[in-house]
Amino acid sequence: MTVEHRGERISIVRDRHRHHVTNYADGKPQQINAAVYGLSCFYFSSWRAPKLVGSVGLTVGRGKRPAANQENSLWRLKQHLVNLKGASSFRYAAANPDKFLDRLNKVWSLFYPERRDRFAADVRREEDGADNRVKEGDTEREDNLSFDLLYYDDKHAGGIPVDELSSGEIEILSMAGAFMLNKEGFDIVFIDEPELHLHLAWHRAILPALRQVAPQTQFICATHSEEILDPVYSFERFTLLPENDPRVRGRESNRTAEGGDE
Repeated sequence: MTVEHRGERISIVRDRHRHHVTNYADGKPQQINAAVYGLSCFYFSSWRAPKLVGSVGLTVGRGKRPAANQENSLWRLKQHLVNLKGASSFRYAAANPDKFLDRLNKVWSLFYPERRDRFAADVRREEDGADNRVKEGDTEREDNLSFDLLYYDDKHAGGIPVDELSSGEIEILSMAGAFMLNKEGFDIVFIDEPELHLHLAWHRAILPALRQVAPQTQFICATHSEEILDPVYSFERFTLLPENDPRVRGRESNRTAEGGDE
């Protein structure tokens, strides 16, 4: 990511182990890597669209897992919960999917406070139908079973796969999952257009919700939505304008009249 301002260009480059920050002043790079060495950062781009993979198989142990990137955020969430559910079936396993699901359901309640919707990892049959969960006592063949993260509400008592949720609901679920799966937590998270895919009523809710999920994380967001800014303090807001914008010229005129910079 590169930001240019008043002849200076600041570049942030992420590699496998750290983030390199370079300030190009007067065309000469000035390294300031030490300031961010070891920070854990994550970037949600404006073209994010979680991959919808459908049902998944168990990958407990050494099984192959999806790469940790924004495209796989929903996939990683359902894979993690399915694996926890599978591991908890063993007598001495320490896996506890309910604890993780409780956290996820609490985040969801911030957007639907008047409802009691919930998520759960469950086994499903590979067939169409309003309720194709596998019920206790079923003796179906194993080759028509799959595993998925299901969503339950008043309209879907039998649960529906999360892939069938709206784009805004999938956005919330995927973003929350990205934070919850990072056990050590992110130091800094960049979000380009946090309002992406969201209903207007949720623009005000997204940043407070993320702060509850990751209270120790610093969020740096770029947005065109005034509603996104509503829950943000004035000293946390920065307006980026082109040099020929009337508001910029007006401020420069005020500085000159006052006899210098503020």
